[in-house]
Amino acid sequence: MKIMKFYFISILLLSACNLFAQLERSYNPLLTINYSDNSQGQSNRQIGNYKVKGSSYLFNDTFTTTVFHNGSFFAGNKATYDTYFQKVENIDNASQMSVFNLTDVDSFKVFYTDKETGIIYNKIFINSKLVDSAKNIFLEKVAAGTKFSLYKSYTSTLEDYVATYAQTTGYKQFKQVTEYHYMTPETKKLIKIKLTERELKKALGSQANSLFNDTFSDNPEYNAVNIINTINAKN
Repeated sequence: MKIMKFYFISILLLSACNLFAQLERSYNPLLTINYSDNSQGQSNRQIGNYKVKGSSYLFNDTFTTTVFHNGSFFAGNKATYDTYFQKVENIDNASQMSVFNLTDVDSFKVFYTDKETGIIYNKIFINSKLVDSAKNIFLEKVAAGTKFSLYKSYTSTLEDYVATYAQTTGYKQFKQVTEYHYMTPETKKLIKIKLTERELKKALGSQANSLFNDTFSDNPEYNAVNIINTINAKN
């Protein structure tokens, strides 16, 4: 009888362990891969049939991040953001990294200090699905409010590699592209926009006309944020 009781308890413990492992795998979005496969910082990356030169990484560098997913978060790790594959590579140590794909992330924060200029960047990125189900990309939250929100996307495309004294057959190069998108309660979807005075006035309406000045083009993003925040703050 004691043997049967011990056997029954063992079966229960084993089942509980298996269940916990399954829950842990479903809860944890990390997919471990070999860090040596990540050629960030290398001269070439193999993508399909092409060797690709340049970089598709935000800042072309690592940064400190906090990644949010399903109410949980992973904080304080070094990471890279690959704008071509739209994934966050969370670096654990010199030989391993963990990959958050777009479907694994609700949002993530970027803390970065430019080594040359000393400029400190503090950015928040969200999964575009949170605001527009038709989009499939990470978006930097530039300015957000109840009346008008502005987002910025970072992507990379593959362009023909051009070199005067080098082999070009079988080679491509990354071209990093940034674009702006806005949303209002009326549009209910993301709309691409250029940060020019003309396009912003059209999108914001007459309420914004008096908020522009002659220095807008000196720093369009900074000035656009101030204008949008002013509009969002009005009753």
